[in-house]
Amino acid sequence: MKIRFLGTHNAQALCFAHTCFMLDNRLLFDCGSAASCLDLNEQLALRGIFITHSHYDHIKDMPAIAMNRFLNGQHLPPMSVTALLSTLDDIKKYLFDGDIYSDFFKKNTLVTTEAQLGISFEFDGYQVTPIESIHKLPCIGYAVQKNGHSFYYTGDTATGFAQNFIKSGLFCHVLIAECTLENSLKGTTLHLTPNELKEELELIKIYQGFYPTVFAVHRSAKQEINILQEIKQVSDELNTEIFCPVEDTEIEF
Repeated sequence: MKIRFLGTHNAQALCFAHTCFMLDNRLLFDCGSAASCLDLNEQLALRGIFITHSHYDHIKDMPAIAMNRFLNGQHLPPMSVTALLSTLDDIKKYLFDGDIYSDFFKKNTLVTTEAQLGISFEFDGYQVTPIESIHKLPCIGYAVQKNGHSFYYTGDTATGFAQNFIKSGLFCHVLIAECTLENSLKGTTLHLTPNELKEELELIKIYQGFYPTVFAVHRSAKQEINILQEIKQVSDELNTEIFCPVEDTEIEF
């Protein structure tokens, strides 16, 4: 598996972008900055988008991706958008309503795939399992497996995601987890701090017998210095590596 982090923050400016990443050059997980980070050919090579929830920073670039496919990819099959039913409804209502922007679902540029909690399905050779996250809006993470390799992407979440992952009965070699806030802001919103991420990792270690390789994303750029220092401290305390990728970082496992 090869993952390219297109954005790794919770906002967007010239030097950072909304959290989203591409798997093996063909699947997107969230779509906050994808059109801004991928050239046209890379966009047309996409086969599916997996959305965690309908907050703007996770869906912002969907209209641009769809328009480029409509204008330049008429020879291509419709691209699947996988999400909870409530998330799909929000996307259709607010992004593709036919007034603010064209309805690319009606134009058959995009098609929907409803994600159901805990129900695994196969997509393009990958086994995908939606797992509930804890957030203001209905939100899911995705556990993905193929050929003995696996990762789990939490999406936006507060504490409790580890227990939901454990209930799935799955294992993960790589964990892509949000870590939005510095420790001093614990409990102010439904996002994780480094110390809260530590507690979740300890639960996963007890369950599967080892720590996954961790990539902390959705970081607040304003608090970046403190977050990085606090994540380093957690990494030292657990004696396991926790990476904080920047935009356009690629990993392979």
